[in-house]
Amino acid sequence: MRLLTTPFLTIHGNKTLLLMLSRRNLAARHKGSWLGRAWLIFQPLLLLTVYTFVFSQIYHGRFGVIESETGAQYALGIFFGLIILHFFNDSLSGSVNCIVGNQNYVKRVVFPLEILPVSLTLENLYSFCISMLLALMGVILFVGKVSISILWLPVLILPCLLFTMGVAWSVSAFGVFYRDIGPVVQIFSICMLWMSGVFFSARDIPEAAWIFLRFNPILLNIDLCRDVVLWNLQPDFGWITYTYSSSIIIFFLGFWVFRSLKPAFADVM
Repeated sequence: MRLLTTPFLTIHGNKTLLLMLSRRNLAARHKGSWLGRAWLIFQPLLLLTVYTFVFSQIYHGRFGVIESETGAQYALGIFFGLIILHFFNDSLSGSVNCIVGNQNYVKRVVFPLEILPVSLTLENLYSFCISMLLALMGVILFVGKVSISILWLPVLILPCLLFTMGVAWSVSAFGVFYRDIGPVVQIFSICMLWMSGVFFSARDIPEAAWIFLRFNPILLNIDLCRDVVLWNLQPDFGWITYTYSSSIIIFFLGFWVFRSLKPAFADVM
């Protein structure tokens, strides 16, 4: 029972320090730029505008989930997919040097190193929430309404957060011992762009590929979010069960890996 509560106790017990680190990282991200944190709004807003124009006016692609799908819905569907994927990929790439880049913290015995990957994830979650809010505003503007099924959105985002946090713990720990993990993560992030259903629906994946891709919780999470926001569909409860079960396993496994490797960090660095 202690093992199951330890990650949450660690996060809750260091919540003040965690919030301070997250705020510091956000301030440092846009330090020296004229617009500063305003880029957190302008960047996704510009992307939303470009995607809406390109995919609704030039490329007439379709996810094919509903017959009445419009070009604007296709553009918004891609934008939703990119928001979720970028949250995962940004946390993944940032976690590579999360511990290595903070050697001064490693040498402090009393510092809870476990919160460094968490602070990175929360930093990206802040940007994710802003982008998601802009996407919802885009739905109201271009689709004309937001259905009651949008209430499912927090339920669907939670497993993505747990999964990302677990992966961040593992990658940050392995990054201390294997410096080649950086290029591997970059290649993996590119592969995830095409394996996570950003530009297509999971329903269109051929059976031969679905045998493997169905185990990708990010793929299922993206499709579930599009279902409840854009198509006004009830989410697939089988998919929800899998995303939650796999994400919880990765969450605890990632914390266990980090805790197991943590004693050797100072020796390697």
